[in-house]
Amino acid sequence: MAKTPSYCWQDPKFQAIELKAGKGAFTIYHYAQDKQLATEIADSALALDSELQNFFELDRQSAFRLYVATDRAHWERLAGTNLDWEKAWYVVGSMLTANDQVVINPDKWDKRSHDFVVLRELVKHELAHSYAYALRGEFDSEQCLLKSDDELAQEQEKSMSPYWIEEGLATVVAGQMLTWKDRLVKSLKENAGFAHAMDPKRPNYSRAGAATLFLLETYGKSSYFEALKLVTNGCRDDQAKCNAKFLGHFNKDNHQLERQWLDYINKKWPEYKEDRTAKQAG
Repeated sequence: MAKTPSYCWQDPKFQAIELKAGKGAFTIYHYAQDKQLATEIADSALALDSELQNFFELDRQSAFRLYVATDRAHWERLAGTNLDWEKAWYVVGSMLTANDQVVINPDKWDKRSHDFVVLRELVKHELAHSYAYALRGEFDSEQCLLKSDDELAQEQEKSMSPYWIEEGLATVVAGQMLTWKDRLVKSLKENAGFAHAMDPKRPNYSRAGAATLFLLETYGKSSYFEALKLVTNGCRDDQAKCNAKFLGHFNKDNHQLERQWLDYINKKWPEYKEDRTAKQAG
């Protein structure tokens, strides 16, 4: 009889760094060869968790697991993500919301940017996804909700809300807007329209972050959280409708929203217009 896979699965080779016990337990699991990176993460993990509790105004009491995993099979089982391993060089972190666990893949880490600040942002970005889901109360992070490979495949296909909402918020909360400023300015030069941030065919975390920052700074965090709670399970089937529902909370007049956005980026990142202005002058 085939053994049912467990998505609270633990590799017996994992070593554990227990940061916090009890209902709010926070444990980092790692392989022996990844101890240095795991220790580096452990040094700031509780501080990051506290910062996220303050931002989301949540006192999370559920257990949380963070894995540092280099083995491909273990990564896929833990992260809930099947990848073309050779091409997916950019994937260094993943959040599997159903199990409330983060996986960091040191084997795919960009060594040129492997410093404390960037690592700190990566970990905080993935942890932020957990808090965003907890804010909406859409899952019980103390339970292992996935019971089969079929359910894992379904989890990979769905998103609670459009990627730009999920990734934009995590990018802002992690403090990555400054790190990715050059990427953002380049994206705005290509297309300054607000809707460009929502294009599912052109995923751009910095652009999604800019759209999120615009909404947070224009309408306030309380209003943003109210909008975030509107985009739950129903968005998986109709993301265009989900976008409209989310943005409609702020302003039902799309033209006015676009004008607010352009005014915002003109003041926030005026350099995106510099090349264009120079060409027009020439």
